[in-house]
Amino acid sequence: MELAANKELYQVYASSYFDKIMPELSVYLDKGIIEVCKFFELEHINKLKIYLYDNAAEYQRLFKAPYPPNGIAGCFGYENVKVYADLNKIDKYKLFTCILHELTHVIYRNYIQEEGINNRIVWFDEGLASLLSGEKNTLLDNDRLKEFIENKISGENKEIPKISYLHKHGASYGEFVDTKTKKYNGYDWSYLMIRYLIETLSKKEFNKLMRSKQSILDIEGTITNDTYNYFTKKVKTR
Repeated sequence: MELAANKELYQVYASSYFDKIMPELSVYLDKGIIEVCKFFELEHINKLKIYLYDNAAEYQRLFKAPYPPNGIAGCFGYENVKVYADLNKIDKYKLFTCILHELTHVIYRNYIQEEGINNRIVWFDEGLASLLSGEKNTLLDNDRLKEFIENKISGENKEIPKISYLHKHGASYGEFVDTKTKKYNGYDWSYLMIRYLIETLSKKEFNKLMRSKQSILDIEGTITNDTYNYFTKKVKTR
């Protein structure tokens, strides 16, 4: 693994396997990191480090990802992220958004989230990362959003998860991603809940909310139902 890119805001360490996508990745990250900082109203951050892996077994051995890699996986540390990708199985843009997703976690935790090792609210953090990484930007299209809500949120065999399910990563029913019965997906719900909050709160209100663990906990009693009602109504009235 060698230094593959050295920019003002980040460094990328990777094998030659990723050489062909490095120019496009740099363009995506140059713009994406600036947009994340702008959203959080940050004028300066410390340089970030990105480590890219092309061996799934090595990645799983080193970092013990909570979900099967299946072409891509990511995790984050203090000022670095580690991402595995098989470019034969995934689109390169999925890699780009995965990296920015993990970087968003780092930036939020280090500069915005209330200080303290136990102050992360998983669904809130994951929702921000999903929204700001661009991974769900297709859902800004009303028709795509309608299809998504009908298939992933309100469709047959789907249910509104208890908020407690979205507090800890895991792959079983009652944990973040229900890979067994597929009644809900915490990533989908987290994205929608953050989007709901952004669309219904003022910027000042949201900025205050995202800095306070207690304020986030205070809205948890109704946030899933409020989000469900908001988006099912939104797509029906289009």
